[in-house]
Amino acid sequence: MTLLLAASARLDAAIARAQDFLLSAQDANGGWRDFLLPAGLSDGWVTGYVGEALIEGEGPDRPWPAARRAWRFLQSAETPLGGWSYNANVPGDADSTLWGLRFAEAIDEATMPVAERAYAFLDRHIRKDGGLSTYAEAGPIRDYTGMPAFVPFDGWVRSHVCVSAAGANLSRRPAGLIDYLVSQQDEDGGWSGYFWFDREYATGEAVRALSRIGPDDSRSRDAIDLAATWLTRRVLHLAAAEGRVRPTFALACAARALADVARNRDAREALARAADSLVEWQRETGSWGPSARLRVPPPYAIVPPEEATWTRWEGLPPDTSSSAEVLAATFTNFSPDHRGLFSAATALRALRAIARGKVS
Repeated sequence: MTLLLAASARLDAAIARAQDFLLSAQDANGGWRDFLLPAGLSDGWVTGYVGEALIEGEGPDRPWPAARRAWRFLQSAETPLGGWSYNANVPGDADSTLWGLRFAEAIDEATMPVAERAYAFLDRHIRKDGGLSTYAEAGPIRDYTGMPAFVPFDGWVRSHVCVSAAGANLSRRPAGLIDYLVSQQDEDGGWSGYFWFDREYATGEAVRALSRIGPDDSRSRDAIDLAATWLTRRVLHLAAAEGRVRPTFALACAARALADVARNRDAREALARAADSLVEWQRETGSWGPSARLRVPPPYAIVPPEEATWTRWEGLPPDTSSSAEVLAATFTNFSPDHRGLFSAATALRALRAIARGKVS
C-alpha cells in the first residue's frame, strides 16, 4: 500500500509540474506558440492542442482562466473561411481546425458560431475514401508557398491518417472516419502518419477513437486488439531509451492510448514502465524538452519519402536562387517542438491517463 501511495504521489507531482510549465508558457494574448518551419511559429494549431491537454479530464484543478484566455485567442484567430490555421499567415487547414474544435468541445463551446463555422470548414476536407485531408484544395496553399504551377500538391490534398485519426476523436466526427482508419491500419497493428516521424501519434489517436465506439463493434475490437500488442511493445522499447534526447512524445502518445485499452498484465506492466520513465525524464521546470518532430514532406509526395535526407529547418540557404533549390530547401525538412510544449502537453495527457487507471 505504501508503494502504491508513493507511486501515485509521484504521478500527481509530475502532472502538477507539467501543468504549471504549460501555464507559464501561455502568451499574453492567450495562445501558445511552438515549432519553427518556413511558415514561422505556430499558434492556432498549438493553442488548440495544448489547451485541450490542460483542460481535459475532471476535477477542480482544471485551469479555467487560462482556458478562457486561450479560447478568446482562438476566436480572434479564425480564418476568413472559418476554422483555424498553423498561424495567421498560412491558409486554414483541417489539422489546426480539428484541434481547435477538440478544445472547444472540452470547454463546452462547441455550439458557438465560431465552432459551427469550423465544423463546416472541416467537412470540406472529407475525401471520397472517408479520410480527412490537411488542405481541401491546392490553390490557397500553393499561392502561399509560391510554388510554380508545375509542382503538384497531390500529397497535401489527399487523406492523411494522422489528421483523420485526430479528427475521429471529435464528438461530432465526420462520418466515414472510423471505416477509413480501420482500412489504413498497418499489418503490425500500428498506423503511419504523414506529418510525423513517430507512428505512435497516429496510432495513439486512432486507438483512442476506436476505443470510444464500444466493444460490441467488431471493426474496432479487432483493430484495437492488434494495436494493443504493438503499443505494448513500443511502450517497453521507448521507456527503456537512454541518451541525451529521450523519446517523450512518442512514449506519451503510445502510453496514453494503451492506458485506454490495456487488457492484460503485459500491457499494465508496460504502462508502469512508461510512468516511471516519464517521471524520471521530466525536468525541474516541468518540461521534458523538445521531442515531437513535425516533418514537411514535398507537396507532391503521396507517401513521405523515407529515403530522403530530412533536415532540421534552419532557414533558406543564402545562395538559394532557382525554384528547384527553393523547393529542395523548403520541403523534406522537420522541426522539433523547440519550446517543448507539444511534448509536455502529450506527456501530461499520458500521465493523467495512467493515473486514472491507477497504474503503478
